[in-house]
Amino acid sequence: MFRGNTRAQYFQLNLLWPRDTTKLRRYEEILGPILSSRGAVYERQFSATSIVAENIQKPAAANIVRFPTLQAFIAFQHDQRLRDLTELRRESLNVATVEGSSACSGAITLDS
Repeated sequence: MFRGNTRAQYFQLNLLWPRDTTKLRRYEEILGPILSSRGAVYERQFSATSIVAENIQKPAAANIVRFPTLQAFIAFQHDQRLRDLTELRRESLNVATVEGSSACSGAITLDS
């Protein structure tokens, strides 16, 4: 059983396949302040060197975004400024996302 913090942070792992780097730079410029306004920060961004998955090409890059809470993530997802970026995001990149909390961010104990 995982025992963790009920005020757990929330993470988003994004796998990125750029389509148009000029549009991608513009998208990132606009996205940054939206993330910041919700308390989110880029934890890491890195170039992908491999992927172990069936039927998925290796992405060009991946990043991890940390939100202070699930509520902050939900507010980000419903932010009209983010919704206004939908078309620019589609034109600039393909993205696959995995999301989850750090609910097991303490000791992990096994209950019998």
